[in-house]
Amino acid sequence: MQKVTKTQKNQEEDVNKLSFEEAMKELELIIQDLESGNIELEEAAKAYIRGAQLHKYCESKLDQIK
Repeated sequence: MQKVTKTQKNQEEDVNKLSFEEAMKELELIIQDLESGNIELEEAAKAYIRGAQLHKYCESKLDQIK
């Protein structure tokens, strides 16, 4: 089981303050950065985690609409 750090918890709280549109835009930018391959490994790992948080948030917002 993955341990959630205080920083990750704060990032999740930050995600919850975004609108759906803001979260989607940030997620699109992260995907572009990761696909470009022009990002250092450590930054790519952080971007991946942030992207996963944004994806989870957007998915939950869409589920609320259903």
